[in-house]
Amino acid sequence: MEDSNADIIYRFLQDDLSKEELVEFKNWRQASPENENQFRETKFLWEKAHLTTTFFEVSVDKEAALAKVQSKLKDQKVTPIRRNYLKWAVAVFLLVVGGFALQTFNTQTEIINYATTENEHKEITLPDESKVWMNENSSLTYDANFDGKFRAIRMNGDVIFEVTPDKSRPFIVQSDELKVTVLGTKFNVFAPKKSSENKNLSLARVHVFHGKVKVTQKSDDKFPLILTKGMTAGLSPKNNKLIPIVDHSPNVHFWLTDVLIFKDKTLQQVILQIEEAYKINIDLTDEKLLNCSFTGKFENQNIDEVMEILAEVLKLDFTKQDSTNFKITGGLCN
Repeated sequence: MEDSNADIIYRFLQDDLSKEELVEFKNWRQASPENENQFRETKFLWEKAHLTTTFFEVSVDKEAALAKVQSKLKDQKVTPIRRNYLKWAVAVFLLVVGGFALQTFNTQTEIINYATTENEHKEITLPDESKVWMNENSSLTYDANFDGKFRAIRMNGDVIFEVTPDKSRPFIVQSDELKVTVLGTKFNVFAPKKSSENKNLSLARVHVFHGKVKVTQKSDDKFPLILTKGMTAGLSPKNNKLIPIVDHSPNVHFWLTDVLIFKDKTLQQVILQIEEAYKINIDLTDEKLLNCSFTGKFENQNIDEVMEILAEVLKLDFTKQDSTNFKITGGLCN
């Protein structure tokens, strides 16, 4: 990348790059871990500016603000991206759009990043003593100071938050599509990264274990949903709009609880959830068994025990082909 590094980063954050520029930008990010870290830091600070203006309902012209930042950048000789330079540039943007940014932004602040890989979970304690549990393939980013007017978290993936109450400093979680504002509660945010390759990804959702949260869609802050204990909201598969969800299953939290609960569920539904929970494949050769009804609870049990119990209750015949593949060959439950 050339002397327009900073300008291209800002344009990328606004979805304003051509196909050729996107290729150049991608190559620069992949060139070194330092480049990727610098991009992530800039992206987080940029989004922090968005959170600041939306939370305090500041009416600003972001395009004009960006133009002022870019005008200042043109007066500088921009070499390959430097951390301190980018912090200065984003600090100017915050000052322009917020008016109060100097109260919540430290130009020397450290950006904390956490990420989990396949089959990896993490438990994190934030600076305010809030607890976070990260499922596999998830990411979390926040300002190390965490002591401004609000506590801002950026995340993707599947994450559970147990927030330390602090009415003076709202806790805000932002994903690619949803924003959750809380004062003190425990809730789960499922916000998978968008992927054109996998059309079967579940859409983003928020579930409240206890407490109260406000959920808004990133593209439309005007129509929030207020959720309390046991309530769930997510994006509709039909129109990608934020809606209440009435059929939230506790089994989606199996990765943390090691508990599966079924009440009058068909064998087809049970198999799908067991497959997802244990990352296995169950082949059912007799389709007549799909509608067999099952009620039961599996807690801290391995997959062999689960299959044995299921077979005993529903009078099923099954074979274990290897550690991740099972076949149900017959049964009497129907």
